Amino acid sequence: MIDPDRVLAYMHGFYGYGTYAAKYWFIGLEEGGATSGSDLTRRIDVWHTLGGLEIEDLYAFHEALGSVSWFGATAKRQATWARLVRAAIDQQSAARSGFAVAAAWRGVARATFSCGSATACLSLCICRH
Repeated sequence: MIDPDRVLAYMHGFYGYGTYAAKYWFIGLEEGGATSGSDLTRRIDVWHTLGGLEIEDLYAFHEALGSVSWFGATAKRQATWARLVRAAIDQQSAARSGFAVAAAWRGVARATFSCGSATACLSLCICRH
């Protein structure tokens, strides 16, 4: 069973990926990704194991989660993140083609929302308890 205190800590303490010092912030309603109670428990446990930081490194978090199929040369394209990568590319005056987004996804997405990047991807979560 999931620990209610950990759920509350995650709800109130995890905001997303990147860094507060980022030049660009993308703020959405929630991360998504957990399709079951066990998925949610796993995400919360990984977050807690990594130190329960407000902002995590996107790749490091997903590597610890065992979900790295979104990164690397054979990465699957994740629709929401791809749009954010495209927006980051646009803001940096790079090529705006679909190819550029695909290349960025494979080679840059890992770094786009890392702790040392110029981009933060944060969630706004309105939760009642």
